[in-house]
Amino acid sequence: MNAHAGDQVLHHRALAAGLYGSGLPALQELRQSSIAAYAAHGLPETRHEDWRYTDLSVLRTTSFQPRAGGTLAHERERAVLGYLLANIGAERMVFVNGAYAPQVSNLPSVPAGCTLTTLAAAAATHGALLATHLGSSFSAARHPLAALNTALHGDGMFLHLTRNQALTAPMHVACLSAAAETPTAVHPRLLLVLEAGASATLTLSFQGSGRLHINAVTEIVLGAGAALDLQVLQEDSAEGVHTELISARLEQSARLGVHVAALGGHSSRSEVLCQLAGDDASLSLTGLIIGAQKQTHDLTTLVRHTALRTTSQQVVKAVLDARSTGAYTGRVSVATGAQKTDAAQSCRTLLLSSEASMNTRPQLEIDADDVKCSHGATNGQLDAESLFYLRSRGIPLAAARILLTRAFADEVIDRFPLECVRSHLHGRVDGRIAPKDAVEVTA
Repeated sequence: MNAHAGDQVLHHRALAAGLYGSGLPALQELRQSSIAAYAAHGLPETRHEDWRYTDLSVLRTTSFQPRAGGTLAHERERAVLGYLLANIGAERMVFVNGAYAPQVSNLPSVPAGCTLTTLAAAAATHGALLATHLGSSFSAARHPLAALNTALHGDGMFLHLTRNQALTAPMHVACLSAAAETPTAVHPRLLLVLEAGASATLTLSFQGSGRLHINAVTEIVLGAGAALDLQVLQEDSAEGVHTELISARLEQSARLGVHVAALGGHSSRSEVLCQLAGDDASLSLTGLIIGAQKQTHDLTTLVRHTALRTTSQQVVKAVLDARSTGAYTGRVSVATGAQKTDAAQSCRTLLLSSEASMNTRPQLEIDADDVKCSHGATNGQLDAESLFYLRSRGIPLAAARILLTRAFADEVIDRFPLECVRSHLHGRVDGRIAPKDAVEVTA
């Protein structure tokens, strides 16, 4: 270990020592082992196969310093807060630069015996659950950025639903971030534990301004027959880097819907890990990538089928304009004995510019013989005949492009469970389509 790396480890250990859970030896040990794992493996590089499409060199050349808390004083943050209050619903939990903001939060009531609170509060009341589940669903060695989050997250959301209980209204977790005078790092964390038969619908949103590194981790544990729909809206700062891991384990007949929309950030990577560990468990994954200017968006998934009759469906669509780049790596692993597995992947891309590009890598690793696995990928441009048809009926070119692009994106937007989120995404797709001073399209 060089001197710089050694100084960084000492700095991280000093930061971790002042975070919640100082009275829980298991949590303190987890933080320290996570720092060691991050120090040993460092930032992923493009030479690593799993990271070939996400360049994190800016994280090496720029010092992103943790910043706890903040205000909602900036105009953009006030506008974002207005959007939260008006469109996503009254039940919300707001974090500003990773710190819980109770003054703008409104927690719903939960059934008796269930818990919805911050991780810092849960450390005092549910230490055993945190010790059992926090950091247990992924390998720190394989996911060093998630290990860094484990070490340095200052707070987060904790949801525990007991057997057959449910959140009766959709819940919104809003992560608002703003860089100070210097680049800022924020480590949002969620731990969702749903016991047998429990159910919930959650929207997780990221909005930010300034030079940010948002490094988020969401861990999900679903008991037998539990059901969770998780919608993720990534609308971070245009100057920012967004890295995110969603890691889940599903027991018998559990159902998980993960719906991810990547819109913001200069570069972003969302990774979904899911183990279908119980018979008849199912995963439905929706991915929407909207790229403009020089943005880079990377969606990477690994679905492990390890039980009987498990199903997974991945539907991804990308709309890329200007010089933006998208990537989708979808890996499905079927273990020996995981018979009757049904796994499907689909990725379709609409390229609105000759300089935009998409990299698609479906991967199947099958060690069982009675399975049904498929994948497909296509890249294309707006259909010239369809554009000509709309233009011939008096629709301006820019409006025609929006109509056709929205029709393309609708398939995945309509898979998001909440109407308010679908409406928001429609507007975002429309706003991201740059007007083109193109030559008349002729048939």
